[in-house]
Amino acid sequence: MPIGDFRSNIKRKFIQRIDFPNLLIYCCSKFSSPLSNFPVKIIKEQQDGLKILILDGRLDAINVEVVEKTVKEAQAEKGSKVLLDISKMSYISSIGLRVFLMSAKKAEADGGRFALCSPSSNVQLTLEIAGFVKILNIYNSRSEAVESFSGN
Repeated sequence: MPIGDFRSNIKRKFIQRIDFPNLLIYCCSKFSSPLSNFPVKIIKEQQDGLKILILDGRLDAINVEVVEKTVKEAQAEKGSKVLLDISKMSYISSIGLRVFLMSAKKAEADGGRFALCSPSSNVQLTLEIAGFVKILNIYNSRSEAVESFSGN
């Protein structure tokens, strides 16, 4: 079975995810995920040509596809300016970090801008450990981020 098929099969059958310090266990069954009660919420706003996406919840393998699709839609036009407000994000996995990195690369290639603002303490720590604070535009506040976009 190809890995992609295995992963999508796991997502369909996923019911419980148990995190231990160095171990991740997926318990599979035909029932839905208890985490499905806590999906990521995405609120879209626009301000002077700046597309703002507010992410609320967890960004992990369970919901990464919807976030990636939403960001890609916001970046559809060449030269688009996209700001992700991550102040309400409680968790981000490595696949969520990939979405941020790919979005930044696309913005750079298309002559646009991509930035993050207001990371929660948990997400900020993950960004620091992964080294993303050195390669992404990350602002402490939304107002600071919006002001940086108005200069361009």
